[in-house]
Amino acid sequence: MSRTVTQAVEELVRATVRLSDEDMGREWKWRDYDDEGLRFALLLTHHELRDLAVRIAALRRSEPSQAERILAQYHQTYRDLTGVLAAALTEDLDRAAAEGEWSLREALTHMLRTEHGFLARIRFALERATASSRSIAAS
Repeated sequence: MSRTVTQAVEELVRATVRLSDEDMGREWKWRDYDDEGLRFALLLTHHELRDLAVRIAALRRSEPSQAERILAQYHQTYRDLTGVLAAALTEDLDRAAAEGEWSLREALTHMLRTEHGFLARIRFALERATASSRSIAAS
């Protein structure tokens, strides 16, 4: 089965997020990762992934458009949220932090509904722009 880099990173996060300090300190040897234990190996993996992102960005022929920058911020936020949620326990989903506050599940539901509404507006705007472009081209 072929996976994207993002899917592989998410799988790594799920596999390591609940490791204890003792687990993180255990010996780990694989290729260049053989001196500092698992914690250091994961840190070096993180650095390699960031380096890969920089090298890929350097291959761009031009500066990213505003839309591409906004999409990159969206993807970064998604990765950040995924990292936070990877550590959430099922029993934490319905527990509010304080009286009158939303639970994690309620906050996530609100975020998803907002995203769906935003997506509908974007699709509408794109359809209008496409129709307008076709109309101008046909003139």
